[in-house]
Amino acid sequence: MKLFVLFFLITTTSADPAYFEQVQTRAELGADIQDVAYGNGVFVAVEREGSGDPPGIYVSEDGRNWSLTHELEDATIQGVTFLEGTFYVFGKWRDVEDMWMPEYSTIWTSANGIGWSEAFSEIVDGNTQFGVMDITYGDGAFVAAINEHLYISTGGIGSFAKVTDSDQFGLQKVAYGNGIFVALNTISRSWAITMAYSTDGMVWTTLPDQPTSDDLQFLNDHFVTLSSSGMSISYDGVAWQDISQGRGTGIAYGNGMYMIPDRGDYTSPTRARYSTDLERNISNIYRIASADPDISRGNIRGVAAGEEGFVLAGDVGIFYAPYEHAGGYPAITGPDIVDLVINQPFEHTVHTIGFNPDRLRTNLEVGVDLPPGVTRNTTSWGVPLTEEAPHISGVPAETGDWPVILYAYEDGLGEMGLYAKRKVVFRVVEPADDDEDEDEQLVLQSPDLLQPEHESIDQGTNVTFTWSPVLHAADYELQISTSASFESLIGLDPAGAEVIASDSPKQAGGLPESAGWMVAKTVEIPDYDTRYYWQVRAAAGDVFSDWSETRSFTTAGPPITATVTPAAPANEMVDAPLPAVIEWNAFDRAGTYDLHVSEASSFEYAYAVYEFDGTRYELPDLKDATAYFWRVRARVDDHVTGWSPVWSFTTELRVPETPYWEPCNGEDNVSLTPLLVWSASDRAETYHLQLSDDVNFNHQVLDMESIEGLEHQVTGELAEGTTYYWRIRAANRSGYSNWSDVRHFTTFMPVASDPEPAPMDFKLYQNYPNPFNPITRIQYSIPEQVRVKLYVYNTLGRRVATLVDDIKPPGIYSEMFDAGNRPSGIYLLHLQAGPHHETLQMTLLK
Repeated sequence: MKLFVLFFLITTTSADPAYFEQVQTRAELGADIQDVAYGNGVFVAVEREGSGDPPGIYVSEDGRNWSLTHELEDATIQGVTFLEGTFYVFGKWRDVEDMWMPEYSTIWTSANGIGWSEAFSEIVDGNTQFGVMDITYGDGAFVAAINEHLYISTGGIGSFAKVTDSDQFGLQKVAYGNGIFVALNTISRSWAITMAYSTDGMVWTTLPDQPTSDDLQFLNDHFVTLSSSGMSISYDGVAWQDISQGRGTGIAYGNGMYMIPDRGDYTSPTRARYSTDLERNISNIYRIASADPDISRGNIRGVAAGEEGFVLAGDVGIFYAPYEHAGGYPAITGPDIVDLVINQPFEHTVHTIGFNPDRLRTNLEVGVDLPPGVTRNTTSWGVPLTEEAPHISGVPAETGDWPVILYAYEDGLGEMGLYAKRKVVFRVVEPADDDEDEDEQLVLQSPDLLQPEHESIDQGTNVTFTWSPVLHAADYELQISTSASFESLIGLDPAGAEVIASDSPKQAGGLPESAGWMVAKTVEIPDYDTRYYWQVRAAAGDVFSDWSETRSFTTAGPPITATVTPAAPANEMVDAPLPAVIEWNAFDRAGTYDLHVSEASSFEYAYAVYEFDGTRYELPDLKDATAYFWRVRARVDDHVTGWSPVWSFTTELRVPETPYWEPCNGEDNVSLTPLLVWSASDRAETYHLQLSDDVNFNHQVLDMESIEGLEHQVTGELAEGTTYYWRIRAANRSGYSNWSDVRHFTTFMPVASDPEPAPMDFKLYQNYPNPFNPITRIQYSIPEQVRVKLYVYNTLGRRVATLVDDIKPPGIYSEMFDAGNRPSGIYLLHLQAGPHHETLQMTLLK
């Protein structure tokens, strides 16, 4: 058996670690990012208002490569969140076409960050400068902060009801956890409450004497509030604990670590803070300064935790901080409690991880006291580290507890750089009675196993085992076996044990263990898809602890190198029938599939389907005569294959839809030069018109093909007092649509009469026909020359059409209104002619 002494040394990295890197600058994005969220395997970032163009929504699968997927015209985006499998982007929207410019509180939703729909849009009572400020979900209800009030919806996202009173203005952040809703005020107003809580989202109780904060989150079983001046945490939303080391503008939790962006500006570097335990260990990490001040200095507003790292975003772009990287995050390691014995000499060495040794400094928090008789060495504190490690030593002269804050930082950049803090309690006790031989009294505790987790699956074959160090242990024995009774051991010496020295703090998965040091051993496991058992015991000479608990894990299956094979439509197929159906061959052991379809071979703005459980997918709403590219991949357990080869197809051009037409059937007294009008037909390139005085069209007055417009003025072909029949069909290079139904009209019979006098009054006549679909005729008269304005509004007061805006001489006038692209409903027709105003209702029925 090999024996090693457990030494305590300082561990540092040999180069400057870039703890988070910029992956997109503001110039590259063309956007100033307001917030970011993660869910369903993708990150979604939203653009801040005031960037000039319509605010955009950006999506990334890996946190590094971002694409603009949607723009919200005339919108102000307040933030984005991921709730119950859906992304929610919220804010407000302004109807710039309407004369009064109302502001709507609005929520948009998407499952994958690509296809967005408006789920809620209402003019809500309150201060319209804010709109929807935040939203959360819990206990079957959505709770939203809208215009500084709280609203609840128990029937889906679109049916909110107000639940706070007028004296509870100012609530702009909401969160749910542990069976309770919490709301937070983010602005300082003397008359506004700062925090409230509710058990049902309906009745809210004010919490007094709470400071305003920038953010509110529920993470890892507790609520967190943050601002640039401090942080508080709570497990029930009622009792709050201030964290003296904490501050920031947002927070996310991933891979056992909290990431907290700190508010920056153009006088300080872009930075963030991290912690593995908010109550006692918060440290700073700084991005290494760049020569470009626009990159290295700025404000981070949002942070989100993904599968492999954090995304941080703000006014200078998007940053990425992976969970795993070589340098590790900076930390001070070691025990939280250092046990001393009165009147007995001791020495405690300060250990660090992740710092550059050429710039490392260590120190104590200003104003802390060490136990009487105990001092720190003076050669290495506050100066760059030499060969002598900073340590605390002496002979304690008084019993008791002395809590101190140790911190380490880098210097030499003209600013503090990155640093780490740790709270350590020096506990001085009376000596224990020790009359017997020390070796006979030595009892070793069993190690506590840390990683891999018990019954974890999909472990790689290169496994790092970690466990807690044991007091007085000089070495450890690790056993690994495919048998729960450890009858056979893998890769170890004949005695079945391998001794592992813990001569420095170790790390698992790139993260420091918050409870203290850990011991680690990496072992190459021989077999895929196999269940293994492991246990550890401590040793000191001939003294052994009991074996630890037994844990098991299962290695992942063999690496997946194959890809899915596309099947149909045939690659590069032309005139693929619509609706398009994509098929691929089943992949062995696949649970679900991911599909991308795009008009671009690079798959920008792709239509995406994730975790589809079949091998045949019907694509909705593809364009005619358009080339599409597609690819598919399989999900096998927790893994995905690579993308399949990219196939393409070109859709067919279908024959056009049958058009609609005017005037109405059976109209009399039509002029000898009528204007025949019809609506646009989907996929039409030209139109074919037939006009006949015979219902069977045996004798045709007009037979015109290749008409490119939507109307034809008849001239010189018609007789007085005669009934005519007409029909229309659409055409493209694929053929003709069906003929429309036959319509007829009768021309007028002239009657001798005196010339018609000019109208005596302003008059707006009811449109004809009414109801209509989709074209109607509107007539009005004016007795004198004036400016005439004829508008169409919807029932929300939004103008949808301007029919006339011109100076007209006296007379009777007629206009056509085509509502082919409008939904069914009531519309308001408004005439303004000089001093005269008149409004009528029209009904569109489709």
